[in-house]
Amino acid sequence: MKTKIKIASGFIIVLFMTMNWACKKDDNTPVNPPVQNTVTDPRDGHVYKTITVDTLVWFAENLDYDTAGAYENKLKSTKDENYGKLYSWFSAKVACPAGWHLASDDNWKALLMSMGMNANDAGANGFNGTDQGKRLKSKTGWMSNGNGTDEIGFNALPAGYLNAYGELVGKGEYAHFWTSTPEQTNAAYTRTLMAGRDDVRKDGMTYGGGAAASVRCVKDPSK
Repeated sequence: MKTKIKIASGFIIVLFMTMNWACKKDDNTPVNPPVQNTVTDPRDGHVYKTITVDTLVWFAENLDYDTAGAYENKLKSTKDENYGKLYSWFSAKVACPAGWHLASDDNWKALLMSMGMNANDAGANGFNGTDQGKRLKSKTGWMSNGNGTDEIGFNALPAGYLNAYGELVGKGEYAHFWTSTPEQTNAAYTRTLMAGRDDVRKDGMTYGGGAAASVRCVKDPSK
């Protein structure tokens, strides 16, 4: 009788552990949840949400500072959905407030690796990863059933971008971010999230003409 009880107890424990493991396997929450905070841009008083992921502090909203080379995004913004402005690459490199800088390609690589993407994929051109894009996207605003889970509070909104002719492209379909990293003499790397896809794209975009994209600022290491 005691043997049967022990076997039954052991079975229950194994079943509980298996169910618990299965739940954890489906839970994509980062091991270290990001710390959420705010920062005020002293130039215009704009208050931005921020997140700390590992050692990097990111703006959790698109930059919205009015400066030369910044273009008003013709998307409706609300208190909770600030699409920010679209910037030329040259403007993007100097538009962040003092103590902050335009996120580099390496910054993006570190962010994606913290979310489980391997180093090769995080640094490679093209579409890479699994569901990191979905986990970075905002919960609303995306077309084609492309809304995300906004798991870490990054709140990537589909602001679109301006092509070389200054035309707004991808409204509701693309979150297109400049990086500070040049790809070649007339282009810089970008990171893009797309409606209908859960992964993340790395590519180069020519920064001449009227091209403009969104900006995410990262805190300088010494600040």
